[in-house]
Amino acid sequence: SQYTVLKAKILGFSDPKDMITNKYDVEVITLSDFLISNAITKVDILKIDVEGHELDCLKGLFMNSATDNCNINYIQIEDHKDDMYAESYKEITNLLVENDFEEVHRIKHYVGKFEEVIFRNIKQPK
Repeated sequence: SQYTVLKAKILGFSDPKDMITNKYDVEVITLSDFLISNAITKVDILKIDVEGHELDCLKGLFMNSATDNCNINYIQIEDHKDDMYAESYKEITNLLVENDFEEVHRIKHYVGKFEEVIFRNIKQPK
């Protein structure tokens, strides 16, 4: 992505591929499974920064109705204005709105074409 090229330059790499020095296999679980298996029942703010995979991450959060009881007050994600996202920001917003979240604040980053976006759960008290 254009963002990765910019990030590589900022970090002093001429080629973005040089930023990857090691590869590791990692176990991946959904957010809903993580919340349930760790008995998390309240989340003040959930910051999701998964480098363009926010939609899949959110789908993993909302796929299980058992997480409805986790009482997530706010979700913070990045809205990239470049080619970082594999999916559109509109799909992410639609998924959040379908699950009772509304956008309440944006914070522009000082570098790059993206903003932090904060969504509030409209079912939770302000």
